[in-house]
Amino acid sequence: MSSKPLDNSLKGQEIQKRTIFKPLLTNPYTRRNIWPRIEPNLQLTLLQALETDILTSIKQWNNLSLEEKKSLPDITKQSMINDIGNVLYGFNSIMKSLEDQISKKDLENKIKVLFVCKYDISSKLLYDHFPVLCSLANVKLITLPKSSSKKLSTTLGVKKDIQFLALREGIIKNNKFISLTLNSTIDDINIGFLNNYNYEDKKLEMNVKFLLTEMPIVKKKNDKKK
Repeated sequence: MSSKPLDNSLKGQEIQKRTIFKPLLTNPYTRRNIWPRIEPNLQLTLLQALETDILTSIKQWNNLSLEEKKSLPDITKQSMINDIGNVLYGFNSIMKSLEDQISKKDLENKIKVLFVCKYDISSKLLYDHFPVLCSLANVKLITLPKSSSKKLSTTLGVKKDIQFLALREGIIKNNKFISLTLNSTIDDINIGFLNNYNYEDKKLEMNVKFLLTEMPIVKKKNDKKK
C-alpha cells in the first residue's frame, strides 16, 4: 500500500486554510455576577438600622387592626402610608419597579438600594441577575448577613420570610445614616460590558475589534443517497 509523503500531507493541510478576521469584544461579557464587596460589620450595622429605624413604622401599621388604623390621627396615618409606599419587599413588585426604572427616564421616587438575603436563598436563579439589573437601574446592591430574612419578616410584622427589600428615595432622604452610607461607603456596581451602554437611547454600543487569523476549510459531505 502506497502512502503520500509527509511534506505533501502538511502542504495539503496548509492549503485547506483561509485567512479571516475574527471579531472580538473589547468589553466581553464578564463580571456580570460580581456583587459589591461589603464588610460583615457594615452588613450588620445596616440590618440593625433597618430593624430599629426605617421599618418600625411599617411594623406598627401591620400590627394594627382595621379599626385602630381608622382611628389614627391623619398626620400619623399619612406618614405610615408614605413609608409603606417607599419600601418594597415582594420579588415581583421589586422586579417590576426596577424594570420601570430602567425604561422610564423621568420616573419619580426611584429605588435607591436593594437588600438581598443571599445566604438565606437556596437557588441562585432568584438573585443572579440583580447585579446587571441594578447597574442599569442605577441602584445600590447590598448583601445582608445570614439569617437576615427571618429578622426582616419579624421587623415588618409579616409571616413570610423577606428575602429582598428595596428602599425608595422618599424614605432614604429622611435617614442620614443610610443616605451617607450609600453615597460614601457602598460602591457602584461595575460590570465591564455595561460601560458601553447608552442610557439615553437604551442601546448597548459594542466596541468591536478584529483579529487576523486563520481557520481550516471543512468540506461538507454530501449525505444524500444517489
